[in-house]
Amino acid sequence: MIRKAVLPLLCCIIGWSQMRAVDVHPPADIIHLQEVICSGQSFSLGSQTFTETGTYNVSVYENEQWVDYRLDLTVLHPDATWTGDTQLHCDRPSVTLQATGDTGPGTISYKWERQTGEYTVDNISFAPSVSILQTGTYYLQVTQQYRGVYCADRSWAISVGVETTVTERYDTIAPGETIFIQGDAITEAGVYEWTVTTSPTCIQLIRAHVTELDPPPPAATCRSSLTVDLSNQCWTEVTKEQIITSGMDQVASLVMQDHYPYNEGFVEGPGTFWAEAYSAENVLLCHTQVTVRDVTAPVILPRVTELMLESAGSTSINPWALVDDAYDACSSISLTASPPELTLADLGHRTIELTATDEAGHQTRVTTTVSVVPPVCLPDLRWTYPLTSGTYRAAGDILLTAPLDSAAAVVLEGQTVTLGPGFRTGSGCTFRASAQACGDGEVRGLGDEEKGGVGERDIDPLDRRELERWGIGEDRGVFLSVFPNPVVANGTIRLQVTEPQSIKIYMVDALGRPVHTFDSGAHRDAGVFTYSIKPDEFSGGWYVLIAHTESGVIQEKILVR
Repeated sequence: MIRKAVLPLLCCIIGWSQMRAVDVHPPADIIHLQEVICSGQSFSLGSQTFTETGTYNVSVYENEQWVDYRLDLTVLHPDATWTGDTQLHCDRPSVTLQATGDTGPGTISYKWERQTGEYTVDNISFAPSVSILQTGTYYLQVTQQYRGVYCADRSWAISVGVETTVTERYDTIAPGETIFIQGDAITEAGVYEWTVTTSPTCIQLIRAHVTELDPPPPAATCRSSLTVDLSNQCWTEVTKEQIITSGMDQVASLVMQDHYPYNEGFVEGPGTFWAEAYSAENVLLCHTQVTVRDVTAPVILPRVTELMLESAGSTSINPWALVDDAYDACSSISLTASPPELTLADLGHRTIELTATDEAGHQTRVTTTVSVVPPVCLPDLRWTYPLTSGTYRAAGDILLTAPLDSAAAVVLEGQTVTLGPGFRTGSGCTFRASAQACGDGEVRGLGDEEKGGVGERDIDPLDRRELERWGIGEDRGVFLSVFPNPVVANGTIRLQVTEPQSIKIYMVDALGRPVHTFDSGAHRDAGVFTYSIKPDEFSGGWYVLIAHTESGVIQEKILVR
């Protein structure tokens, strides 16, 4: 707001332009103006606006001439504050509020008011300070006056309260009980408050914390230890009656701390575990050490099987190959066989004892029957006396049925036999062959009773018995052949039986491992029978076809390409 300027009276009656027309001041004179405005206001002269205290020289073009003004502008900045306690105290029923202000130019006036209604206030003081005797909302207004201009500072709303003292009390209540606090009936736990006015300037707050009485702690006792036995399964149930000795009604659950924690009432053994008794509030009441024993022996399900000796003339028994299953309900087992090894002396049907032992030391023993068959000698030759090392050409079929240890290598390639230095054979290996030394034309007989020649030797009695045992050189009534040989596409096995008998036909690889069994029947009538060989079912290399007859063993070497 622009306040009126202090000008000659004529300026107030007629317009400014009219005043200049009267020519009160000569045009060459400077016109002096004194103005007072409040902070936040402005004063305009000509095209310029001023908001700060100061003296300004302004030239204004009016009435077709320039007029010079000197403006003395005063801007009032009323600055006031107040201090004092805004709370009446129990021991001090009045407080003083003090207002102070920066007078600057002019004077400062104060006005204190108290709110008496929602929209009404009453003046209570015009002094800088005021004494407050009751609570409520008070207002302070500060005004600065200078040269007829009044500038008011902002007003304050001051809330005056009373001192409130808090009394905390703690009470307990039993279920179903009623207690009285400050005359009120309390029936359950909670926090309750009461406000008591002891004087106009003092208020007391009573806060009661009511809690339920703690029930007596649950109590139960357990036995110190317990031993239980497993039956045919690997778990068992432990009941409260086995554990709790007193306070059974306090026990809500029984937990077994075994391999699977918190299995209520059940334990998987064997082993040592803890049975823990808990209340309904999940409080551990007591515990018992539980020893779970395995009293069940292992189970063995044997089977009748056939074992072929290895090329060395013996084999170690894998007991797991002699059972359909062997197990224990709750632990691992070890399985052993007696005897642990079979040799040429065990050919035929032999009884093997199997023993299963579980981790608890329980044992189960059973017996089973094993049919021990001789190994396939391939392509080694064995003999009973030293033979000059060298290379020989075979003149007949080589039949091998039982390998023995040899200190020298023997290699059979096609119709050529190579004996390494120190070649030696022992009893138990039978064959019929003749060979001719390569290069010198010398013919040397190898165990051949029918053909003579340089190097011919007699068969010792032990070897002769082996020959007779396997029917070598005798008519077995069975003829075995393969064509074409080598087998490139498909081959055919031809079996001619002149005398009805039991026959089994196997095909083994160069290491003596069975790779195929032909269904030749448990008992074969007389006649001619054929079987197919498909090379794509085997790896390329040498194989031996073996026919076990009632009168002996027939072998036929096959080359698969």
